[in-house]
Amino acid sequence: MGVWEFLTKQRGLDSPAFRWTEPWMFRVRLRGDLFRRIAVVLGSWGLATGVFLVLFAKNVKPPEISLAVMLGAVFGLGPAWLATFMRSHHVSGRVKITDEGIWRQRHYVSLSAQWMEWMESPFESIQRCMIVSEEITGHPFSLLLLFDGTDREILSIPSKVKLDELVEYLESQGVSVTERNKVPTEYTGPMALWLPIFFSGAGAVVFVSGLVFYLMNVRPGL
Repeated sequence: MGVWEFLTKQRGLDSPAFRWTEPWMFRVRLRGDLFRRIAVVLGSWGLATGVFLVLFAKNVKPPEISLAVMLGAVFGLGPAWLATFMRSHHVSGRVKITDEGIWRQRHYVSLSAQWMEWMESPFESIQRCMIVSEEITGHPFSLLLLFDGTDREILSIPSKVKLDELVEYLESQGVSVTERNKVPTEYTGPMALWLPIFFSGAGAVVFVSGLVFYLMNVRPGL
């Protein structure tokens, strides 16, 4: 498919039978490691801020501490947030199901670029799909797993969507739908514990050390 054809192709523009927005951060919620990720983000902020405080203290006219905090957010907190919350295996998207198939649009980023992704799953390409209900996920959303023979896609279904109606519609389109009594382990494994321990510990040490160094050199009378 050429670039122009890709950009101008209509993507499920007919009236959808179902349309929803996936619950916010459902992938992170499945992993249950929100606080670990927050610890990494805050630790990175403290780490970058501490470095800037040391650099500022060596200037002839040292900037204020508040500037170090802001720059720490730009070079520490921001990149850490993108890396732990905004990559392709973290973000949610918008889903719609038409007579043609299942469509999802989502936006994700890296440290150097950003992408808008369209997932297109025509019904004829879906070999089977599985439903994981709210009772199994332990969250106010269900999961829809799509299989095309080689890959598996996961979509989240909010509570407002009636699962029985969704299953009935998919089966009417020739898609085999079964229930699964467990969330696949690849979607539930939390962030390694050493990461928040390292970043929060290093961030605290570097921030405190940088602050002490700044105060001793810039405001020795305090």
